[in-house]
Amino acid sequence: MVRWRSGSGYSQAALAAADDLLDADGKLTLDFQQATRTARDHVEVARAATAAAKAGPVRTVRTVCEGYADLIEARMKRAGVPVSKDVRSRFNKHVLADEIADVGLHTLKAPAIRAWRDRVRAKGLAAATIQRVSNDLRAALNEAGRDKPEGLPDRYPIEVRDGFAKATADRVAEEPTRVHVVLPDADVRRIVVAAREVDTKWKWGGDLARLVLALAATGARFSQLIRCKVADLQTDAGRLMVPVSRKGRGRKTASHTAVPLGEDVIAELRPAIAGRRGHELLFLRPGYQRAGGLKWELADRRPWQPAELTEPFAEIAKRAELSGDTTAYSLRHSSIVRALRANLPVRLTAALHDTSSEMIEKTYSAFISDALSDIARGAIVPLAPVGTPKLRAV
Repeated sequence: MVRWRSGSGYSQAALAAADDLLDADGKLTLDFQQATRTARDHVEVARAATAAAKAGPVRTVRTVCEGYADLIEARMKRAGVPVSKDVRSRFNKHVLADEIADVGLHTLKAPAIRAWRDRVRAKGLAAATIQRVSNDLRAALNEAGRDKPEGLPDRYPIEVRDGFAKATADRVAEEPTRVHVVLPDADVRRIVVAAREVDTKWKWGGDLARLVLALAATGARFSQLIRCKVADLQTDAGRLMVPVSRKGRGRKTASHTAVPLGEDVIAELRPAIAGRRGHELLFLRPGYQRAGGLKWELADRRPWQPAELTEPFAEIAKRAELSGDTTAYSLRHSSIVRALRANLPVRLTAALHDTSSEMIEKTYSAFISDALSDIARGAIVPLAPVGTPKLRAV
């Protein structure tokens, strides 16, 4: 029996038999420690339910996920980028159709989250998909706790953290080691040439070639470059102002990263800004519309969408005779390694590529060691005697 203060009176509930002499099974019969823990948990849930009812409509995992998807799409719309419904789609398939969707946030526990994750894994999805939807749900639950903590128990953030603590171990065990393809400069040039050839073959008017060239020259993420505006290409200063990524938490101090470009790259990008207004997107692609039956005709150019570079770049890599592991992200890896080999400081390399020094040190430690060795080798001075030493008779 547990009894607790509730409003102006008291409430009580019978939970189990508490007896130190009988063998405790943790369910029907509890020892002192089990009884104490069970009583505290019951009171915490009861008080959380009361607080949640007073705070307004009880929030569930379903309402939180729907609200989070609305939030993400609203952010994209305000930023003037194409609105992607990927998060909403993943929620609909793997969260809202699951029994966890109707669990109230005030009663959500780590075991329920882990059980949901096990059910998702049982679907036979790719490890990357499981991790992605897990990240989405975790972000939604954390956002709910930060945005409106009223009506949630004090342990809510801990339950969410513990529920997803297994995700890191699962990722290491299930996903193959990520291959970071670093290309020599000659292969990067082959990609740029192949991109121009594919662009001509597909009649894209230079849109694909310019985007791939910018990826190679800046080392920026595809998701960043497709948000660049015409005004971001500063030809007089010889640089491209790349919007910062949306990765990580909190508000970033800078909105853009200034990345210097060579004159050859500037010359190739100039046609993309000719006669256009500064607020327009810099990188576009051809759009097509149905012309009747199975025929399609070229329509106005439109913004790039997420993942739309995958198919064209696969064709580019094939034409450049590179391995199947080569992706557009290989250009970013290559740019970072090129900077390190040029002895740029790690902090400057990280700043130019909109990432952290910690990430650079963790992912590219081998190349940092090589660069440090080259620098240290320049400080070597000859110390051993020069020539053959003269022998003395003894």
